[in-house]
Amino acid sequence: MLRVLIVSGLLLFAFGEMQAQLDSLLDVLDAELDRRDDYLAQKRASLQVLDTQRAQASSLEEQFNLTLEKVAALESFSFTDASKEVIRLHQLAKQLKDARKIGLAKLRRSFIFVSAGLFNEAIDTLNTIELSHLSDRLKAEFYTTRSRCYLDLYDNYPLQSLSERSREQALADLDSAILYVSPDTIHLLSLRASYAIIKRKPREGLAIYHQILNRPDANVRLMAKAHGAAGINFNRLNMRDSARLAIVKSASADERTV
Repeated sequence: MLRVLIVSGLLLFAFGEMQAQLDSLLDVLDAELDRRDDYLAQKRASLQVLDTQRAQASSLEEQFNLTLEKVAALESFSFTDASKEVIRLHQLAKQLKDARKIGLAKLRRSFIFVSAGLFNEAIDTLNTIELSHLSDRLKAEFYTTRSRCYLDLYDNYPLQSLSERSREQALADLDSAILYVSPDTIHLLSLRASYAIIKRKPREGLAIYHQILNRPDANVRLMAKAHGAAGINFNRLNMRDSARLAIVKSASADERTV
């Protein structure tokens, strides 16, 4: 009887600790949401600086680089504005007659489609890119982006035959991306985490998640993705409370990236 009481007490304590962590994280998320206007003001100010610098640019090369910065700032922020800027980026690349820059502009356009949930449009754009003109880093980004498209289609296709085909393509593209990523990098860990999600290996995915947590070079955007993946893995292991904690952490990181 005493053992039962002790175990029950420990379980209640653990539940209380978990609930306290969740409440604390929700308070952090609320604070982030309260700061949204400040974040938006900072974002608009940084975009205005880029506009001013571009207006003063003395060469097409400089205009292209500044437009590329603006596209990156808008990709997950405003689909309409990002789409306008990436058209301009592509036009500048063609004016420069630079095949690498044309491929880069198409790659950025595909990512904008992904951010808006337009996965087939993203794949169509990616498939027009001539990979031979891209650096290894951009080839890795190409395959990573296309893998993400097929992974999202895999999650949403109602027909199993189409779903399984998308899953196989997502895995194949991840394999290709890994070939172009340096070992012992956080990028490689992120790819391996995606691989574990597709292969439904939650314990392996969580082991990679803890490696990412210990990396000093893990930026906010990457951590938003890592926490989200951890939430999926915890959920697959029926660790619902841990899944909730991870999802709230992901939402807070997403909010900070605006």
